[in-house]
Amino acid sequence: MLIRRVDSFVGSKGERIEALVLIESETGDRITPEVAAEQNIEEPLTIFAGVATIMSGIPGPDGRPIAAIPNELRFPIEAENAADAVNAYPEKLNQFVEQLENQQREAQQKASQPEIYVPDAAESEAINNLKIAGSND
Repeated sequence: MLIRRVDSFVGSKGERIEALVLIESETGDRITPEVAAEQNIEEPLTIFAGVATIMSGIPGPDGRPIAAIPNELRFPIEAENAADAVNAYPEKLNQFVEQLENQQREAQQKASQPEIYVPDAAESEAINNLKIAGSND
């Protein structure tokens, strides 16, 4: 059975990288390209992820943040090796944060827009029947 081992790296500027390395579960041996070819393994042998801690605020009654909670997030980095992953980290982190900010903005916009529900014909008829039945009382 194959599993992944997590190796952690820290770059010279504090970039945190995790390498998820495919290994044989019984022996702990890393799967080599030759073994992967022999066993027809199609998944990547190593997957790199950047790790970042982002603070999120808890809003108080007036909407202003009253507390901050650290959230450890991981984002994919396509790289051939750890050095390439460390070099790609700043750009990938910026892209990931921008994506999170866009998602948050969209969620806030959606939440601030009132939803108007328009009943279909059958629902309208049922509502009208209730009004008519209620007016005879």
